[in-house]
Amino acid sequence: MPSSYDEKNDYANKDLGYSYAGSSSEIDNGFGSDIDFNYAYWAIKSHLRLFLIIMLIVISIGSLLTARKILYYKTVCRIILSPEKKIFSGFESLYESNELDYLERRTEIMRIISSYNIQKVAEQSSLNKNADFKKRKIEHKIASIKGSFTAVEVFDTHLIDIACEWNDPKIAQEHANLLALIYLNDYKERTSGVSTLGLKRLKAEEQELLADYEKKSIALHSFEAQNNLISIDKDKNSLAILRLSALMDYQIETEHEKIGLEVDLNHLKIAQREGNLTFDTNIIKDPKILKIKEDIQSEEKRLLQYKKTKGEKNIDVMNQRSLIASLRKSLRKMMDEHIFIVQSDFNKHAQREELLAKSLAESKEEYNSNVVEYQRLKNQLSIVEDALHKVSLRVQEIEIANTLKKDTAAMGIYSRATLPTRPSKPNKMKEFSFSLLLAVVMASAICLLMELLDKTLRSKTEIEKSLGLQVISYIPKFPDNKDELPVINNPNSIVSEAFRALRTTLLLSKSKFKGKVIMFTSASPSEGKTCFSANMALCMQQQGKKVLLLEADFRKSRLEDIFEADVQKGLSNFLLAKDDADFSESIKTVSNGLDILFAGPTPFNPTELLQSDKFTQFIDDVVKRYDYVFISATPAATLSDSRIIASNPNVMTIFLVRAYSTNGKIASASVKDLQTIGAHFGGVVVNGVDVPMKSMDSYSEYTFYYGQYSDSDSKDM
Repeated sequence: MPSSYDEKNDYANKDLGYSYAGSSSEIDNGFGSDIDFNYAYWAIKSHLRLFLIIMLIVISIGSLLTARKILYYKTVCRIILSPEKKIFSGFESLYESNELDYLERRTEIMRIISSYNIQKVAEQSSLNKNADFKKRKIEHKIASIKGSFTAVEVFDTHLIDIACEWNDPKIAQEHANLLALIYLNDYKERTSGVSTLGLKRLKAEEQELLADYEKKSIALHSFEAQNNLISIDKDKNSLAILRLSALMDYQIETEHEKIGLEVDLNHLKIAQREGNLTFDTNIIKDPKILKIKEDIQSEEKRLLQYKKTKGEKNIDVMNQRSLIASLRKSLRKMMDEHIFIVQSDFNKHAQREELLAKSLAESKEEYNSNVVEYQRLKNQLSIVEDALHKVSLRVQEIEIANTLKKDTAAMGIYSRATLPTRPSKPNKMKEFSFSLLLAVVMASAICLLMELLDKTLRSKTEIEKSLGLQVISYIPKFPDNKDELPVINNPNSIVSEAFRALRTTLLLSKSKFKGKVIMFTSASPSEGKTCFSANMALCMQQQGKKVLLLEADFRKSRLEDIFEADVQKGLSNFLLAKDDADFSESIKTVSNGLDILFAGPTPFNPTELLQSDKFTQFIDDVVKRYDYVFISATPAATLSDSRIIASNPNVMTIFLVRAYSTNGKIASASVKDLQTIGAHFGGVVVNGVDVPMKSMDSYSEYTFYYGQYSDSDSKDM
C-alpha cells in the first residue's frame, strides 16, 4: 500500500475516498471507469509483496538458466580481398571499392565458408587430437564446424571479416586464422591457374574447334552446291518431314491406347473368374454390371445373417443361395459381353498399329539420301559452332580478367584473430534485461488479474452501489495490533480522531435517526465489530453521554479480553434468570458514564434468548437509563442473532465493512436480509482503512493531512 501522503491522498481520491470527518462528499470515483494505467499501478501497489516475489522468482530462474548455458567465445580475422592500393595511408583507403562489384564479393564470401574450405579446416584442426572427434566421419566434422563460421563484408569495402565462435577460445582463434589462410591460398591458386596453363589449353581447344568448324562448313556448302539444295527448310521435302512426324506421333498414340486396352482386358478376364467381384470400377463403368455387383454383395451379407439366425439348412438360406447363383450367372454373362467389346477394340487398335507402321516405312522411303545427308552435316556443324562459341567466350573472359588482373601479392590478412577473453554468448546483460522485462510483465499481469478477480469491497462508490447504503465514516487500521482501545490509550492518533468524527455524525444525526439503541454488525466474522463497539462507546462516553455497551455475541465474546475484566455474570445469566431478576447485577461499570453488559457464559439456546419478550423488555428498560445503548452483534451472514435485534423498531443498525476484506456479494446479501425484516440502517462504516504510519503519530500531523472540514461536509451530516 502507499506509504507517503502524496501517494496515499491521490489513492484515496481514486479508491476509498477518505473522509475522516464523517463526510460523505462525492470525492470517490471507484472502479466505475475503464481500466487505465493508474488502475494497473494501484493493482501492483495493492499486491506489492506478490509482485516482488514473482519478479524475484522469474529473475532467479532466468539467471539460473543463463548460468547453465555453455559459454561461447568469438574472434574475428579480417582479410583484404584485392584492394586497389598496397600501401595504406589510412583505414579510409580500404573503402575505395572499384575492382570488385557486389556480386563478385558475395560469391567470394560464399566460397570462404564453402564445404571445401571447411573440410580443410577440419583436417588441419587441433581438434583431431581428441579421440572422439578424430573417429568421426569427415561429413560429421564439417557439419559440426561449419555452423561456427560467419563471413561478412565490412560495409562496401574490400575487407571481409571471418568470425569463428566456439566454446574454447583457443579453438576459435585457431579456426578463424586457419580458414583465412586456407581461403587466401585457394584464391591465389585459382587466379594463377587460369592465367597460365588454363588459358593456353583453352586457346588450343579454340583453334581445333575453329579448324573443324571451317572443314564442316565447306563440306556443307559443297553438298548444297552439288545437289542444288540452297535451303532445306524451303524445299518441298519439308512437307514429308512434317508428315513423317505426324505419322510417328499417331503411331505412338495408337500403341499407348492398345497397351491400355490390353491391361483392361487382362483385368476383366481375372474379374470374370467365379466369385471374383473385385474388378476396378474405373475400367468397367457399365451401370448394369455395377448394379448386379452391388446386389450380389448385398445378398451375400443377407445370406450370412440368415446362416447365423436360421441355420444352414433353412429354406430361406437355400433360396438366398439360389438367388446369389442366379445373380452371378447374370454377371458372368454381362462380363462376357463387355470383354467381347473390349477385345474388339483391342483388335482394331492392333490392326491400326500395323497399318501405321507400314505407312511410316513408306514415308521414310520418300526421303532421298540428299536430304538425310544434308541434315546430318547441318547438325554436325551446329554442334561444332556451339562448342566454339562457348570456348571463345571463356577465352575472352579470361583475357579481360588478365587485363584487370588483381595483384595477388597484395592479398592477405589485415588483422589476425586474437584470443578472446570474454564470452560472446550468452550475453548476460541482454539475458538479464529480458528476464527483468519478463518478470515485470508476468508480475504485473498476475497482480492485475488478481485485482480483477478480487470481489471485495474497496471504494465508496462500490460500497454504496452494492449495499444501497450511505458511507458515513472511515476508521483507519489500528497502528498497534495489541492496542485495541486507542481512544483512551492514544487519544491524539488519527484513529481516535476518526471515532470522534463518527461520534459527531451520530450526535448531529440523532434527530434524523430518532434512535438511542445502535447495533453494530457486519457480514462476516473478524471484521472488527467488537473493537469498534468498544472504542465507539468510550468515545461517546468522553462526550459526557451515559452509554451502555451490550455484548450480544454469545458464541464469540471478546469484550472481557479487551477490557481485561473478570466477568462472573452477563447477558445470558440475566435472560436465563427468573423474571424478577435485576439486570443491574450483571452490568459492570468500566468508567464514569460507561457500563458494559458482557455476553456471559455461552447458552445452549442464544437465538431463543434474543427472541424472548424478556430481551425486548430489557431493551426498553435500558433506553430509559442511558443516553445511548451500543450493541455488538453477531455477523449477519452466518447467524440470525443480529437480524432478531435489528427487527426491533427502536434499534438503528450500523453496518461495518472492512476495507479490502469484505466480500461484496456476502455483504449485499446480508444487508438485504436485514432489510427484509425491517431493519433501520444508519449507514455504513468502512473499518480497517490503511493510512500512512506517520499520520498516526499525533493530531497535529493528522490535521496537516486530513484536518480540513468544509461547510458542505457539515451540511451533508
